[in-house]
Amino acid sequence: MSSLFDGLEKFGMKNDGAIDLFEQKKEEVETKEEVSKDASLQEEDFLLHKKVMCPVCDKEIVIKTVKNSKIRRLEADKDLRPRFEVVDVLKYDVVACPHCGFAILGMYLKDITSIQIRLIRENISSKFKASARVKEEMEDYTYEKAMERYKLALLNAVVRKARDSEKAYICLKAAWTIRGQMEEMQKNPQEWEKNKERLQKEEEEFMKNAYEGFLIAISKEQFPMCGMQQDTVDYILSVLAMRFEKYDTASKLISGILSSKTTSRRMKDKTLDIKTELLEKIRSSKS
Repeated sequence: MSSLFDGLEKFGMKNDGAIDLFEQKKEEVETKEEVSKDASLQEEDFLLHKKVMCPVCDKEIVIKTVKNSKIRRLEADKDLRPRFEVVDVLKYDVVACPHCGFAILGMYLKDITSIQIRLIRENISSKFKASARVKEEMEDYTYEKAMERYKLALLNAVVRKARDSEKAYICLKAAWTIRGQMEEMQKNPQEWEKNKERLQKEEEEFMKNAYEGFLIAISKEQFPMCGMQQDTVDYILSVLAMRFEKYDTASKLISGILSSKTTSRRMKDKTLDIKTELLEKIRSSKS
């Protein structure tokens, strides 16, 4: 669990390994393509600088957002990780304040309550090490800095007692971001060999927490969840269940999607593909 928050010590956030991400522990539930790019286009060409007010310290901060209308969507990964040409939008999903340590997925920024603000001020802002250097670092949108923002957002979510689905979603997006980082790093074989074991382990831990968190969430929360309908969440869970060899859970989730009258044809086709993969995995496990 410790690696979920590794690197936040420099912000004053002590990582002692004692943080319980999901208060409820869920028992086992029975339930690249190659792209030609225009070399003249750079990531900055797809970004906007936007001013927002931090709801915790009331200071103005500048964030970078992606011009969604300008970027070309590519085929998503099997677990629905979004992919776009030139820019990885996942690096820009977290809003973080360099003054007080508040961080949150942008989609939840307007939903924070006065009670949650108090909890953040008492448990994060009071310890946060704000400085000119921190401000400069948090305005950087490399994969490394993006991961610091995700970890800070996850810590904020735990402190303000966010829903389990939100914490699981942060973990999922963080894992996807690490995957993008690994893809970029593989262009430099020496750097990749040096860091791949650490990054693979970190991606696995975030994915595992996403899986466990969403299982808890679907047992007690209503849909839509994190902006997703039930068939989308169930699909992602079925892919993750296969990843962690929870084949019974994957089978039940897949059956539910395929039998649903509200699931789109496109989603059912994607689900049929992973059903085939699941059957192959089950056969292999028995041989």
